[in-house]
Amino acid sequence: MAVSKKTTKKRPAKKAASKTKAVASKSLRAKAKPQKAKHKSVSVKSKTAAKKTARTKAKTPPKTKTPIKSKAKTQTPSKLKKPVKSKKPSTPKTAAKQKKTSVKQISSRRSVKAKAPARCNLAEKIMRDHIRHGELMPGVEIGIKIDQTLTQDAMGPMAYLQFEAMGLSRVQTEISASYVDINTLQTGHESTDDQIYLQTVAARYGVQFSKAGNGNCHHVHMQRFGKAGRTLLGTDPLASMAGALGMLAFSCGGLDVALAMCGRPYHLLMPSVCNVILKGKMRKWVSAKDLALELLRRLGSNGGAGKIFEFTGEGVRSLNVEERAAIAGMTAELGAVSAIFPSDQQTKAYLAAHGRGRDWKALAPDKQCHYDEKMEISLHQLEPMAAQAGGAEPACPVRKLPASPVHQVVIGGAVNGGYHDLSIAARILKGRTAHPDVSLVIAPASLTALTALQETGELKYLLDAGARILEPGNGISVGIGQVPGCEQFSLRTTHRNLQELNGARGIRMCICSVETAAQSAIRGALTSAKAISSTAPAKHPKTAKPSNALIVVPPAKGATVQIIRGPNIRPVPTNDVLPDDLKGEVLVQTGDFFSVDQILAQNADNQLQRSNIPALARYLFHSLDPHFIQHAREAGGGFILAGENYGQGASGEYAAMAMMYLKIRAVLAKSFSRTHGISLINFGILPLTFTDPTQAESIHPGDRLEVPFVRHMLQNDKPLVLQNRTKHRDYHVSHNLTHRQVEIILAGGLLNYIRARQKPR
Repeated sequence: MAVSKKTTKKRPAKKAASKTKAVASKSLRAKAKPQKAKHKSVSVKSKTAAKKTARTKAKTPPKTKTPIKSKAKTQTPSKLKKPVKSKKPSTPKTAAKQKKTSVKQISSRRSVKAKAPARCNLAEKIMRDHIRHGELMPGVEIGIKIDQTLTQDAMGPMAYLQFEAMGLSRVQTEISASYVDINTLQTGHESTDDQIYLQTVAARYGVQFSKAGNGNCHHVHMQRFGKAGRTLLGTDPLASMAGALGMLAFSCGGLDVALAMCGRPYHLLMPSVCNVILKGKMRKWVSAKDLALELLRRLGSNGGAGKIFEFTGEGVRSLNVEERAAIAGMTAELGAVSAIFPSDQQTKAYLAAHGRGRDWKALAPDKQCHYDEKMEISLHQLEPMAAQAGGAEPACPVRKLPASPVHQVVIGGAVNGGYHDLSIAARILKGRTAHPDVSLVIAPASLTALTALQETGELKYLLDAGARILEPGNGISVGIGQVPGCEQFSLRTTHRNLQELNGARGIRMCICSVETAAQSAIRGALTSAKAISSTAPAKHPKTAKPSNALIVVPPAKGATVQIIRGPNIRPVPTNDVLPDDLKGEVLVQTGDFFSVDQILAQNADNQLQRSNIPALARYLFHSLDPHFIQHAREAGGGFILAGENYGQGASGEYAAMAMMYLKIRAVLAKSFSRTHGISLINFGILPLTFTDPTQAESIHPGDRLEVPFVRHMLQNDKPLVLQNRTKHRDYHVSHNLTHRQVEIILAGGLLNYIRARQKPR
């Protein structure tokens, strides 16, 4: 249905004021008052038809004795049937009501800008302005327009290979940026070739390119491109950090980013919005990281599933943008969809400090707006927190942990590597040195932060304390370099404490705030930050204007740019359509909360193969079965058996591609993380959950399984039955797919689905 642009303007609406028909007719003409159009998606033609219907019903009483129920099927304005006659005589009041109902039925097929409540929270405001498909109702699949995208070099190569496959000559977004922040060490020609490819493909298609050494994608993007009210799609799990600027940012796989760069909407289930009300002000030695870990303690690693966290309250005003970014990024560890803060004077100061003051605009939720959930946090009651790998609790106060000797302290990384945090570390360490048994590492998140430390003289404090300064980037967060020794205790300010993510198994990991890390480095043992002194260090909001030395702006016309591809860059693997029946054996079984970094570990070895899926597949489930790839090939594919929240963490797109390459067609789990579940669907792998999770206990690796008539059942929305041919048992399983996702699975993945619908060029 075409939408007229005129419907967004104010138009006169008729208002009834009398019960008699004659007076009513006059009042409808005389008392017309201008109002805002509530249903923007309704065409002018449909409004005229509705007015005529209302007038006709007001003049002619219906004669039908029995009311007829209207069918649920929505009709376009050109095919509207005559109004169904009611038992009671129509009055102007009922006529207006019928008119309103008719308009509602028509608009239900369109964007729900019309259905958004008058008072919107911040997340709803942005989604209302960007929605292209669906309705702003929790659990309903929506498609929203994406303004900006970001990729990093770990997932960038496949994202741009998939974009190239779409056949467009230029990206269709407001801003798309490609960052090299993971494989900056360039330990093999493969990573260097990937970066050359990324730079040339960026120039060809109009993408901003950030070279190695410029810094972490999230910090650099906020400094240069972030704007309140915009939407962002990123291939890194910490994309929600942009919410610190009042953006609505989502983490996803490279294929979704490729589609967004083509101008296609991003699809997701409409999240619920949880309002986190911050009260008061934090005490000395308590930081934003402690607040983030307190959320983790309260909600657990899956407590944010299906939610956007929106932070409000008086306490928000005391947090600068870098502190807000740390909190927003850490919500990814709760499984959250996104997180967002209002755009206020703190946002204005941040943008001005980076030479972008004119890009600021105020953005806040409406007063008395609706939230699906609310929770309060009293900032003055918070204390230094820590999250220990394998601990009984997701996070707990530092005072509850033993004062274990610390062998390595890493300060910085994605969430705590900005100037604000590194300045605090420098002032704590000023005039002191790290304990002789401690390896102290500083990992700046951006060249801008490192430059600011140099200009203020704080860099010298760190060097004099015995710290080693790493190149700005994000390799430290994924276990590239700085691997601790066996059985050593590593204390870090990074976002995740998984052993596999930090370089080795068997080490003891703990994440904490910068304050706690710096104090522990001095003492040589885990120590609460508030033991330092009675006076907190000064928190300077100073920063340096970003340098353009490591940013490559694409040419206005890139058609003549030659894209350079190294020998390790292979085409995107393809998949077959879903077969009529799914058959195979259980290849491997995982435990609960099995992360994507355990499915396919991120380390220096397999990072070299990010543009070569056949080579990367060798590392799939390597931590459970070093010979998994051989087993999968001999079996001709099969099933994966998993537990709760399978695939937590990042999108795990590479893991899904490697599974597709090895002919794995389904994963059976008790539950899935949002982002990895989407990645499985995008590559034609069916995510199935048990109706009765306890039944999973009777299935074991090696069992022969079958889902008969799976294609027919999905096409006709019928329940699926899983048959265990080895144990002679049946299980009821469900998929929870939307209609669009069912079509993607049937096609064998999102690329096949898109190609089948593309018009011939």
